[in-house]
Amino acid sequence: MIGRLEKERGREVDEQSRELSELVVRESESRRQLESLVSEKAERDILVNTLQNRVASLDKEIGKLRRQVHELQQESATKEVTVTQLNKWREQDKEDIKGLNIALDSKQQELELVRPFSSNL
Repeated sequence: MIGRLEKERGREVDEQSRELSELVVRESESRRQLESLVSEKAERDILVNTLQNRVASLDKEIGKLRRQVHELQQESATKEVTVTQLNKWREQDKEDIKGLNIALDSKQQELELVRPFSSNL
């Protein structure tokens, strides 16, 4: 009876040893998976941080470009007003030249009419 109990005890010990061995293997595999997941998470955290920094940088650049576009639009509007004013002045100058040419022609005609009389004097 003791022999049979010892055999049964031996089988139970073997069974527990096998179960313990399986648990050790599963624990080792679980640790490996956990380490892999932690490593992947760290890599993703770095990527997310890098992308967030890039987005912040791009947002800052967009703000700068918007300000620059606004300044250029204002400058363009100012130049457009200046060009319009210069064109008005140019047209006025053309009108003035036209008027002066008419006056000159008139004076020349007057001079030609007066010339024959002045040569007789």
